[in-house]
Amino acid sequence: MFQSRSTAVPKEAPSLIEKKDYVQPQNKNENISLDFVVNDNELIRYNGAGGSIVIPTGVKTIKDKAFKNNKNITNIKLSEVQIIGNYAFDGCENLRAVTFDNVIVIGNSAFEDCCVLDDVKLPKSLRKIGNSAFEGCVGLRKASILKGCTSIGNSAFEKCRNLESIKMPDSVTEIGGSAFRKCSVLRRIFLHKGIISLGDSIFDDCVDLTIEYQRIGQNWNNDWNCGCNIQEVK
Repeated sequence: MFQSRSTAVPKEAPSLIEKKDYVQPQNKNENISLDFVVNDNELIRYNGAGGSIVIPTGVKTIKDKAFKNNKNITNIKLSEVQIIGNYAFDGCENLRAVTFDNVIVIGNSAFEDCCVLDDVKLPKSLRKIGNSAFEGCVGLRKASILKGCTSIGNSAFEKCRNLESIKMPDSVTEIGGSAFRKCSVLRRIFLHKGIISLGDSIFDDCVDLTIEYQRIGQNWNNDWNCGCNIQEVK
């Protein structure tokens, strides 16, 4: 007599994750499965263990506060992400490196207080850096902004007290108030003639800064140089 074989009943997926929330991994090293909650092309929340992670292929937007105050992530590759929401990585105090790839907009306070982030290389796709985007990133030493970016928001790099150098392209037309305030070891910055608007107190407390500029724009605040050394470049 043949014994009947029982058929295992598959476990249901957790109610929080619908079928549309699954993203197929592109290689065995990607940390996907149930780590990411994705709705259409937007990453809503991260539930993983941290460490070095890769955002799943197809995700275009990181929702506001998606990784806020996550103490476990150390490196992140943004892959196809174009928009980083407000406070998306705010307070990720162990985040050391970010690969931006295709980012167009960095939201307000997106990386605020990521205190061990030390080198930011922003992509040529970038158009806007939001208010306080990197404020309080006290470990940040270098920042490179490629041609294409047009706007640097209020307090974008404020209190980055170890920021030694920043490369700013001639595509930037506006820099918000307090953008580099209290960047106390910043030594030199170049303001090209295409900058239309400069806000208040941009270089306040940048005690050793020399500002090279081509010409003063119509909408530059009266105290734009904040008492720093200035050199006009013809």
